Amino acid sequence: MSWRSTRCRTTPLPSCTRSTERTCGTRTRRSPPCASCTTAPTTRSWMCSSSMASSHRPTSRPRIGAPSPAARGFAPRCCHMFGLGIYLADLSQKSHRYCSQPELLPNGRRRFRMVLCSVLGRALEVAGHLKYKEAMHDVCNVRAVGDELKDMIEPHCCSVPSKHAVEGADLLAVKGLGGAVRPGYSVVNSEYIAYHPYQCLPKYQITYEV
Repeated sequence: MSWRSTRCRTTPLPSCTRSTERTCGTRTRRSPPCASCTTAPTTRSWMCSSSMASSHRPTSRPRIGAPSPAARGFAPRCCHMFGLGIYLADLSQKSHRYCSQPELLPNGRRRFRMVLCSVLGRALEVAGHLKYKEAMHDVCNVRAVGDELKDMIEPHCCSVPSKHAVEGADLLAVKGLGGAVRPGYSVVNSEYIAYHPYQCLPKYQITYEV
């Protein structure tokens, strides 16, 4: 797909005071991104395809939530590779691959929707391959992994994070391995998993045509 052929529109989403306070509170701050196999508090903006943004489907478009996506929040739907969570990306092309059921336009183009979110949490970066495809399918949060992570991940050019590092995190940052990827066991481009809906605050809906 050529991204030069797209038409794009960004729409601010309605805010939700309760959701904002739970997500950000008074401790919101920016900090350096986490290093390999370490944790660091972070508030960053990542993208989520609208087909995964909410388990609720209103009768009218947009399908990302009604009346307010921030009020409805997010719900895990179909991704299980690294556990039951909300999968996000810092690369728009990656999120686009998960945008399903686009709106077909009379001119033959397709209209997609993507959500830009602020995500709060302490990220644990993992670089490696799953030891078997279902190794992390049932993970419901980072801290639940504990010292079992070494039995789930085969590290790539680093060591497996310690139990102490795991227990201090509430986001999982899976590092993309590029050409070293093993399909089904690791990812080409990085992705991020939030295991709690209140960690994700939808800010903008991006509508684009291809």
